[in-house]
Amino acid sequence: LAAWLLQGVMQGELNFHLPSLAFPALAILALACLQTFAGLSVYPPATREALWELVAAGGLFFLLVNQFAAGRRRETFASALVLFAFLLAVFAILQGMSFGGKIYWFWTAPPGSSPFGPFINRNHYVAWCLMVLPLAWAKFSERRPRPEVRAFWGLALLVLGISILLSRSRAGIGLFLLAFPLYAWLSRRGRARPARVHLERVHGSTFAHHPERQSRDRERALALGLGLVLL
Repeated sequence: LAAWLLQGVMQGELNFHLPSLAFPALAILALACLQTFAGLSVYPPATREALWELVAAGGLFFLLVNQFAAGRRRETFASALVLFAFLLAVFAILQGMSFGGKIYWFWTAPPGSSPFGPFINRNHYVAWCLMVLPLAWAKFSERRPRPEVRAFWGLALLVLGISILLSRSRAGIGLFLLAFPLYAWLSRRGRARPARVHLERVHGSTFAHHPERQSRDRERALALGLGLVLL
């Protein structure tokens, strides 16, 4: 992050892109600072440690957003991430089917652990897969002139889902079964026919009104809210 800022200063141009997702993250950071410095924590050492981890994660998020937020860079980054997830899922499946108590077939797993892939805890592996899964579904859902490219993204999506099921994480499987139909339904609604534009004239001004688009937005918000309630 410091190197990126220094490069912008040396070039005489600093352009910051702050997505809307950053504002709830900043609110969480403000709450953590309040707990840390106002004496509101029941265990201050752990709160301070968590605050520094949150600051580090926020800096990484800010850097990645500004590096890959728009255009071809974003598409390349998403494709590379899904490809990495596909290779990692293949490795996790192979290790899970031949697991002999050693991670990477070399390091002995700690007592009481439940490794899957490179993760000591299989629930952590599934949580990582569930974060990549929407990107994989988006790559598969894109309209592409070459069917073999879409077939590959479909294969990556299928392998990710199989690895989640083979991890035997009950919470992860439940979230997968909840999230996957939601992704499919939202992408189907997003590929619906274009909304008709109605021009309305009020007080001498003409503006566009998209009733079907607004209806889709309401339905998506309802679906997300229902998913959160079920979760």
